[in-house]
Amino acid sequence: MSTQKVICKVCGQECHKWRKGDESLCRRCHDSKMRRLWRRATLKIANCTECGYERPSSLLEEAICQSCYTKRKNGIGRCRRCTKGKVIANLEHHLCKHCYGDLIAPENLRRYFDNYDSPFPQNSYYLALLSEAVVWDKVTEKTVRRFRAIGKFLYGYELPQPLTWEAIEGALPTLGTTKRYETKLVRSCLRDIGHLLADRGLLESWADYISRRRSLQPVEKLPACFKADLMKYREWLLYDRYSPSGTRSSLYSVTYFLIWCAGRGITSLSEVRALTVESYQQTLCWKWVCKICQHSTTFEPWRGTPPEGCVNQNCKVEGSYERKRRHSQAYIRTQISNLSTFFDWAGFHGLAQGNPVQCKIREDERKITHYSDQIYDQLSAYLKSPEADPEEALALYLIFFHAFKVKELCLAQLPSLTCQPEKRSALTLAEDYHLEIAPQPRSRANYAGRRPSLRIDFPPEASHWLKPILAKYAQYRAGFEGDSQNQYLFVSSRSVRHNQPASKEHIRRLVMKATRRVLGAAANASTLRRTTGVIFTDECPRRGAVLTHLGWGSQRANNYTYMKRRVVHPRG
Repeated sequence: MSTQKVICKVCGQECHKWRKGDESLCRRCHDSKMRRLWRRATLKIANCTECGYERPSSLLEEAICQSCYTKRKNGIGRCRRCTKGKVIANLEHHLCKHCYGDLIAPENLRRYFDNYDSPFPQNSYYLALLSEAVVWDKVTEKTVRRFRAIGKFLYGYELPQPLTWEAIEGALPTLGTTKRYETKLVRSCLRDIGHLLADRGLLESWADYISRRRSLQPVEKLPACFKADLMKYREWLLYDRYSPSGTRSSLYSVTYFLIWCAGRGITSLSEVRALTVESYQQTLCWKWVCKICQHSTTFEPWRGTPPEGCVNQNCKVEGSYERKRRHSQAYIRTQISNLSTFFDWAGFHGLAQGNPVQCKIREDERKITHYSDQIYDQLSAYLKSPEADPEEALALYLIFFHAFKVKELCLAQLPSLTCQPEKRSALTLAEDYHLEIAPQPRSRANYAGRRPSLRIDFPPEASHWLKPILAKYAQYRAGFEGDSQNQYLFVSSRSVRHNQPASKEHIRRLVMKATRRVLGAAANASTLRRTTGVIFTDECPRRGAVLTHLGWGSQRANNYTYMKRRVVHPRG
């Protein structure tokens, strides 16, 4: 008999091998495998005498399937845990199959963690990292299945150390046509490992990774002759502390221009002239539109005259094109400004002969855009109604009554969870009756304002309709799995388990969904906040100065008093 030590692939325990055969299994698992194979070989497929379906027989003497045999042996009763009438799987505790699995799940999971071992030491560390985040009083049979799936994956796939988000994305198994649930469990666990490492400061956050990855998207669309120059420009933007959204916007402006240049035979930055930029500006400003079928085509300044006939195969009417505006002045001004910055950088590094961007775009008269008072009244009535969605109502309340920005809505925190764990209270949001805003880095803009205090107290005179909204939202938020330790007020399905705020896009979609429900058209959160600023300015004796206490800078707050206004309408 062989007495060598093996690490079992099934139970993960190191023990002596006493049986000949599979070298990767311990004695107990090897014997269990042999019993299953013997039983599978002796089972016969027959029509069950109880249910009538063709299934493997559980008994040798009688054609009865396993589920019907268990039902006959234990009977049907009321489960003590779920209180439903089901087949009793465990007579000792009088539990059904799933409830008994949930009962023994914590012990099974602890035993699995204790006995687990992987050929790759760093994989064992990653599984131990996941085990530290387990909430043991909420462990169920599905939890055990989840960790067994990632444990099996980590046994055969080596993750690098240190780990990066690129390595995690590369390790994600592909969703196939079969075993999709197991694959989804593995994918979620791998991303959880990344979030846990980010919480410890060993990895960049998911939001930073997404911003960095999205900033590379414009570069991937460029012709090969311009890629090296644009990659250097991207590194300069990041070094100069441009925001991720600003970096991406600037790179897209340059990318579209260079693609347009490549289509006209320009293969280097030194070949770009002032006339080239002026022609591109005209292309952004105008387009040819067919008067019959409304088909549009690119405006080429060098051509001077429209195409002879409509390009649309279903139209082909001659002389039907007319010149119309393509983009707004504000959009063109942004594009030309980004190009000017790019060619300033290129000229400084010797990649271009000076700055070819000489044309200036006339600035429109600045106006404050806002929605009408009727829209404000309709949304205010909706958020106070009992039928309102609690998440939508709370977001609208913070915008209308406290002028929250989208970023502040993301960073709003529950006061009962922001302090140290040993000092946390059991008070609900309605009992605390205030919020806190997580501190954020100072903006580079000089006119960016700050609130005097990061604590937002709710008005006592609104408690009769506001406290029910807070209580309903607390009940709605408690329905998220694993959100008990998340400090942020608004959470999404992705951020709820990692103590991370919801994204700006999640907040924007939330506000648009609420306004579409009430108005039948989508209003954006930024214009709603400007509407709040206009109403506060008109109603307060101090005029625009009151806005400095709501997060506006002094210059922008003063603009609300003197600048012209323009009413806009939500988009359908």
